[in-house]
Amino acid sequence: MDGIPIARPAALGLILCLVSVPLRAQEPAWETVRLDLDVRLLPDEERLDGDATLRLRRVGEPAQELALAVGEAIAIRGVSAGAAGPAFAVAIDSAASGAVLRFDRPVAAGEEFEVAVAFASTGRGFQMVVDPVAAFASWARTWYPIAETYAAPGTTRIAMPAAWRAVASGGLVGRTEAAGRAVETWSSDRPLARSFAAGPYAVAIRESGGRTIGTYLLTGRERADEYAGALADVMDALEARFGPYPYAGYALAEVPAGLARWTGSSEQGFFMARSDALEGPINLPLLATSSPTAGGGTGCERSCRARS
Repeated sequence: MDGIPIARPAALGLILCLVSVPLRAQEPAWETVRLDLDVRLLPDEERLDGDATLRLRRVGEPAQELALAVGEAIAIRGVSAGAAGPAFAVAIDSAASGAVLRFDRPVAAGEEFEVAVAFASTGRGFQMVVDPVAAFASWARTWYPIAETYAAPGTTRIAMPAAWRAVASGGLVGRTEAAGRAVETWSSDRPLARSFAAGPYAVAIRESGGRTIGTYLLTGRERADEYAGALADVMDALEARFGPYPYAGYALAEVPAGLARWTGSSEQGFFMARSDALEGPINLPLLATSSPTAGGGTGCERSCRARS
């Protein structure tokens, strides 16, 4: 259920809104060996700029073309060669939503090389918003450039106002502050599809069962510790029933009700919940439904392929 928005809980339970369900596709002809994202959030301008470095390996027969794609409200600004590899010409489509690289020679099976892609937001998407209040993006809407697959090891580096905190796919490995800006780096050694949420969060962190549990709240900030404890309890209960949790940490991140048209969205390693879903008593069914341990976050390495 990664990246699937969840509708408002109904009287008899949770209605799952089956939007953005990734379709199972054939094995990719291009493997993303590593993906490093450098994202700059500019809330006052309601936009993001980014650079992606993709290390790619040819899996199928030799090929002389490679297609890159982005989703709604994102544009490719440029493509250039990274580490040693074949030279290529680039053709970006008129909507800047895709690019075709035409190599000067066939790329052989097993050959690896790097491609650097500059991209930027062009507005707001269903699950990608940058606003003065907060920002968030889900992999399900292809907010970063891909070559067939969404998931890869690597880093997500997020630059934002110093008063903000972020949560992203992977584990937090560093934060620096300078000149009113902060940079956080999130990293994963296993393949992950990338998502993030950022804002002036009240953060509570708890260690439980060798993993890091975090809550990132905008409203009801005094409840951050309460939610962290409830989330840790839910994870313990679900692990006992469904088996080991697949990631090093898990987090709950609030997104403003005015910015999201969905109640919640399950990402790899964290869950985004709209503000009104967090009002009143803690909604344990919502937390349990969002959990990857319950089946929501374990399949992306197999099924996060470019969708037809």
